[in-house]
Amino acid sequence: DLTLVEFFTVFVTATSIMLAGPLINLLTDLANLGILKSSDIPVYEASLIGLWSLYISLIAISIHLVLKYRDMIGDALFSFMLWLLGAVHTLHELIFGKQEK
Repeated sequence: DLTLVEFFTVFVTATSIMLAGPLINLLTDLANLGILKSSDIPVYEASLIGLWSLYISLIAISIHLVLKYRDMIGDALFSFMLWLLGAVHTLHELIFGKQEK
């Protein structure tokens, strides 16, 4: 199913970004301190380019999924807002008691 593949791609891309992000930050810090050798600079640049490619892919697939399922997402957000309002109302009644009119 294509939709399952799309969601799996979003998951894998997001996971890769989460795992690669700290490594890129470490390489950036090492480069700023001058600790990286000149042979390590291409590795840093390739890693940075790869990370930006992952960002672009994640954004593109996410936009595609949002546009494809915008009605379902809108309904889910509306249902969540109704649930949240009900929970706040119930919490208000628990804290302040039932108000007499």
